Amino acid sequence: MNLRMAGSFLAGLIVFGVAQAGAAPLLKFDNVVYDFGKTQGISTVTGTFTFQNDGDAELQIRKPAPTCGCTVAAVKPETLAPGAKGELVFSLNVGSSRGVVQKHIAVPSNDPVNPTLQLTIRVDVVQMYEITPQFFALGDLTPGTTTNVTVTVKRMDGKPLQLVSATASSEFVHTKIAEVEGSSGHASTVNIEFVAGGELRRFNEQINLLVEGQTTPISAVNVQGRIVGELAVTPERLVWGIGSLDRIPAARLETMLTRSVRITASKPGESLLLKNPVSTLKDLNVELVTLETGKTYMVVAKLSNAPKESEQGIITIDTNLPSQPQLQVPVSINVIQRR
Repeated sequence: MNLRMAGSFLAGLIVFGVAQAGAAPLLKFDNVVYDFGKTQGISTVTGTFTFQNDGDAELQIRKPAPTCGCTVAAVKPETLAPGAKGELVFSLNVGSSRGVVQKHIAVPSNDPVNPTLQLTIRVDVVQMYEITPQFFALGDLTPGTTTNVTVTVKRMDGKPLQLVSATASSEFVHTKIAEVEGSSGHASTVNIEFVAGGELRRFNEQINLLVEGQTTPISAVNVQGRIVGELAVTPERLVWGIGSLDRIPAARLETMLTRSVRITASKPGESLLLKNPVSTLKDLNVELVTLETGKTYMVVAKLSNAPKESEQGIITIDTNLPSQPQLQVPVSINVIQRR
């Protein structure tokens, strides 16, 4: 090889080396924002972002990272030659969201200019049905009390509402549907009547709203409260959580083994007399203390020995009330096993 040919060959190697050293992938998406606009009556949206390798070296895309668990995304293929195209497919669970929902997906790659590119998904979720209110707290009710509340249901897309049923979860709840006058069939009211019947208890009743042409309820209304009778009992249940007591000082141990219940007459002016507190648990001693004669009492319950196993029982107390001659307070002793 003469000197001229050697020089040309060396120059070619240098140019080739520079070209190779400057090669790099370039990730480019057709759009980085996917806007669904206004949507109604759906819980999940899906879509596809398209991209290509605009660089002159192989592009490697790593696993996409959504900003929330409600978004799932995947790319195919993960490796692209220069000029090749691919897709990022995603789904977004909007659930019961209302208004504008905006989520992001981070797309990492070996693109030296943009090693992490961010995509945006935007959905404006329009409420199809407006239900006001959806929750009622009725508070403390005495047996036989009847309480009425009203719910308004509107269809927001201009179509007729066609509310066909409001089904209650209890025999103590009754419902009646009526179209709102002047609403052109777009709104109805649901009158909910709750009768405080059955045993003394806390209640959480559900009323499912169903429209014509659908087999699943459009929503549910909850009614909560408590039937208390003529006595207010606080707390309603005595609960112990007992673990290892070996290293607890005696003064503190007595406190841990003692619980109390406050009992008050609910009706103003009513004279209350309590007597004969009895426990079904042999190691639970109970004492009745008068805080205010004829009105307020306290039952003090103390464990004489810490049980080795969990137990359930009842404290019964005699009263002078014809409607409730005996009061029962549930007892739960939960023994925590140490390993």
